[in-house]
Amino acid sequence: TLDWALRFTNSHAATAALVDREQMTFLVGYGFDPAEWARVKQESWPLTRGISGRVARQGRYENIGDVSADHDYVEIIPNTRSQFSYPLTREDRVIAVLSLESTEPDAFDQVNIDFVQRLAARAAVAVDNARLFDETRRERQKLELILRNIADAVIVIGPDEKLVLVNQAALAAFKLPPKHDYTGRAFQDVFAESALLSLVERAVKLGRGLIEELSVTDGRTLHASLVPAEHVGWIVVAHDITPFKEIDKLKNELLATTSHDLKNPLSTIMGYADLITMTNRLNNQGQEYMRRVHSAVAHMRQLIDDLLDMARIESGINLRYTDVNLRYLLDSVALSFKPQLEEKAMMMELSIPPDMPPITADEGRLSQILNNLIGNAIKYTPPEGHIDVRAEVNGDFANITVKDNGFGISPEDQSHVFDRFYRVRTAETEAIDGTGLGLAIVKSLVELHGGEIGLQSHLGEGSTFHFTLPLHPPQPESGPVSDAPVPIKS
Repeated sequence: TLDWALRFTNSHAATAALVDREQMTFLVGYGFDPAEWARVKQESWPLTRGISGRVARQGRYENIGDVSADHDYVEIIPNTRSQFSYPLTREDRVIAVLSLESTEPDAFDQVNIDFVQRLAARAAVAVDNARLFDETRRERQKLELILRNIADAVIVIGPDEKLVLVNQAALAAFKLPPKHDYTGRAFQDVFAESALLSLVERAVKLGRGLIEELSVTDGRTLHASLVPAEHVGWIVVAHDITPFKEIDKLKNELLATTSHDLKNPLSTIMGYADLITMTNRLNNQGQEYMRRVHSAVAHMRQLIDDLLDMARIESGINLRYTDVNLRYLLDSVALSFKPQLEEKAMMMELSIPPDMPPITADEGRLSQILNNLIGNAIKYTPPEGHIDVRAEVNGDFANITVKDNGFGISPEDQSHVFDRFYRVRTAETEAIDGTGLGLAIVKSLVELHGGEIGLQSHLGEGSTFHFTLPLHPPQPESGPVSDAPVPIKS
């Protein structure tokens, strides 16, 4: 294009410069001394420099018959008398400037201008395509550099289930020979012996992303995330979590051992406290001291039990699904709280429709959820308060609500109540015992059942905790870890 313009107009030099934001970079030049052109091409010109810069700024061509009279002119080619610069535009944006120079004054007439104008329309498309191609190439090189050096394994699978990309970390993670080119090969062939194959097949069948832990042949564990990408296929990102799994195992063993060692002396303390109480030799003050001992030991036992429960949940537990009669279960749980309700002169109302169907759940864990929510409602409601427990069916789900007219929870605290070890601290609740783990355990157990939990609360008006459980959740064939107690090492 530039060569045609040079010959048609009888110019002695021509340049094409790309415009990028606030500067120009010379791309092609004719009529230059090679050493001079090499110097010019390496420079980035600000748009405030030269006639070409002015054209790039203003977006309209300039035909300068006598460059010596133009204050913006910058000499690149000696003996230049006239210059014609034309902007190449795309979508109202100047992307390049084409410039012609001549040793003759007033060298460019209307015929030259019309020719360059027609040429520029086609040249703008070509320059823009070249620019986009160059940007794409640079971005691809940058991406490839990142993927080569990233610690995570990255695998891209096309819509035809052929491999588009396998980075170095993926080769190492899945023990693939590093010197092979896997691009274009069938994913099933390359990963035929890998646990990743099953994950991808299930994701494709479900039509959605999956996150899972994969055990690889040498005993390591990978955390793999598989997501669909429009027009691309599937992207797998995996990283080695073996060290974290080992640390988690050590943590659980330490927790189990420590809990075991703590429970024994607590049982001894409780036993002797009971014996002292049974002697009937304590005055009122002594009896109060023994009551405090009992309370402290019970609190410590609850903390240990909650810690063990949280450890089991984090390790992965199997739920023992059975058909649960929710009415019978709620009646049983409510009966267990009768002494506390009577002590605080509180009322608790159960509302369950007579045709409430059985729910498929782990009865022990569901009882634990209800015990915690109702127990909290009693603890955080002043004497003579009221608690309302309701259950109903909504489609394929059971909705269960525990509502009280107690102290309530501030908006700031509501977003944290399900966090581990978080406790609401107010003047009314400061003296109430708690481990800060109960609601975290409840949330985990609800989600293990495939349900959701939430709350609404207003300070001074009370709180409503509500959770939903599927009536008949899909049950896995087997779980990762049994629901047995954490093993204790002696």
